Amino acid sequence: MLKKLGRYFSFRHVFLAWLPHGRVFAFIFNARALVLGVPVKVAWVGTGYTITDRDLRQQRFFAKAQRYFLWTYRRGFRRKVEQIIQRRLLKHIKFAKGDVVLDCGAQLGDLKLAFDLMGVKVRYIGFEPDPVVFESLKHTIAYGGRERARKGAGVAVAEVHNVGLWHEKGELPFYVSSYGADSSFIEPARYTEIIRIPTLPIRQFIKHKQKIKLLKLEAEGAELEVLQGAGSGALKNSVEYISADLGAERGPSEDYTFVPVTNFLFKHGFEAVALWSDGHYLNVLFRNTRFN
Repeated sequence: MLKKLGRYFSFRHVFLAWLPHGRVFAFIFNARALVLGVPVKVAWVGTGYTITDRDLRQQRFFAKAQRYFLWTYRRGFRRKVEQIIQRRLLKHIKFAKGDVVLDCGAQLGDLKLAFDLMGVKVRYIGFEPDPVVFESLKHTIAYGGRERARKGAGVAVAEVHNVGLWHEKGELPFYVSSYGADSSFIEPARYTEIIRIPTLPIRQFIKHKQKIKLLKLEAEGAELEVLQGAGSGALKNSVEYISADLGAERGPSEDYTFVPVTNFLFKHGFEAVALWSDGHYLNVLFRNTRFN
């Protein structure tokens, strides 16, 4: 666990992360960014932070607390998008206007930012179970829509749902982690609180004969349960690509989910077409062999 935390934390990050919320944190963060030449700036707005990038002024994120963005955007939005494109293996997919993208584990809407900066107007549907993170996601998506409408750029369709994706409808304990973006329905080695979250199978959000270009799957160890909730019909007939985070994130022993998920998808007619790993994180892109 200490090794895992070491990937996120350094002394300066710990110092920043545990500063009280508010203007003092924003001032210190912005002073650091100025010294390092980072284009990101944050502002305290009373209930959270707005996060902007001077190189991409049309984009803005909202976060309730600094732990939700400190490591994610500290080097700028463009750098974050480059990481998303690389890790999610998006260059292996030819996207077109109107393609439907399902984002399981949307967090603050990073994947939506990637499509915006790539200039692809997809129909984005995001799922985020954490109610605090969801409030930030909702603000971010709403702002992006207003900005595109104001500039006459046309509004790409986007919707977000505060629900946990699972293999069945119900309610489950959700283990919230304040140490990184690894809150989960699967009990992790370390967490800060437990809340109860409603769950739904993802098939309830897929219309009959609807084509899903991409399902981004980041469920912090619960990837198999999310796929089971799609049902064989939706997987077979609707979903063309699945970009899945299958790293060591399941349970206290931090097991990889690569083998069970890969076996499940092979059984349902998918093949692995690309892989990205940095030695710990592991993302695999699967393609439905039934699609031409």
